[in-house]
This record gives sequence, C-alpha cells and structure tokens, in this order.
Amino acid sequence: MDDRKTKKTGRPDLWSSALAFYAQPGIAPLCLRRQAEGGTDVMLLIAHCHALARQDAPLTATELDALRDHMAEWRGRTVLPLRALRVDLREPVAHLPEAEREALRGRLKQVELAAEKVQAGMIAEWFAARIPAGGGDFAQGLRILAGTAALPDADIALLHRAATA
Repeated sequence: MDDRKTKKTGRPDLWSSALAFYAQPGIAPLCLRRQAEGGTDVMLLIAHCHALARQDAPLTATELDALRDHMAEWRGRTVLPLRALRVDLREPVAHLPEAEREALRGRLKQVELAAEKVQAGMIAEWFAARIPAGGGDFAQGLRILAGTAALPDADIALLHRAATA
C-alpha cells in the first residue's frame, strides 16, 4: 500500500493507498463481488488491509465496530443512496435515451467516488488516533466484514497478499 502523505495533514493519504490497493490484480473484482453479494463496505475492508500493511496489526472486532460507527452517518446519508441510484439506473428508464441514462450513471459514479474519498478521510482520521492493541486476526476480521456471505479462503489469501505487497 502507498504511504504518500497529504500536504495538509502530513498523515498517510489513505485515498491514494486505497486506489493503489484496489488496482492490484484481482482486488477490484473481489471487492465488487463482496459489495454486491454481502453488502461489504469496501472502504472498511481496505482499512482492515491497511491496518495489517501499515501498522502490522489487523483491526479487532471491537475496532471494526468502532470504525464502522465512526463513518456510519456519512455512509448511510451519502455513499449508499448514491450507489443505490447508480445501480438502479443500470436498467432502462422509460422515455430516457440510453446515452443520457449512461451519462448520468457516469456522473453519479464520480460523485459516489467523491463520497468514498471523504469516507477515506474519516478512516485516516480514525487511524491517526488508533493505538493498536494487538490481538486482531486478519482472516477473522475479513469474515466479520463479509457478514452473512461466505468468504472463501482464496479471497482471504488474495487480500492478504495484496495488503502485504
């Protein structure tokens, strides 16, 4: 994961790290599948991988809950509604030309990504105050994030490799 720092805070730029992590082979499809099948918060998943990569201390179940709570309002009011609208617009809309619908979906995707960038800032803020307590189990944390959807060992291995690359 990338360790570039923001000019304003001097803290690691989690958004750049998230983009670099997401761009690794196999990670984007895995994240999109986890998001679609189990409702996994991809930014929280990336934060868990970041904790392993940069602090050598995966998030504990308590920390995952605390971080989820830290950004719940923002995610609920912005990221999720934007995503739902963008996904809904995959289907044709009566009396709306396909090109216009796709253009609107593209703009919504950009706004959704901007909202996730804000979420990354919230995560970076939370990490700045984190004192790793240890005891976090990377695979168990991923299983917590997966919720009710099964998480294959191959996915855990891929995420671990990408986080520690």
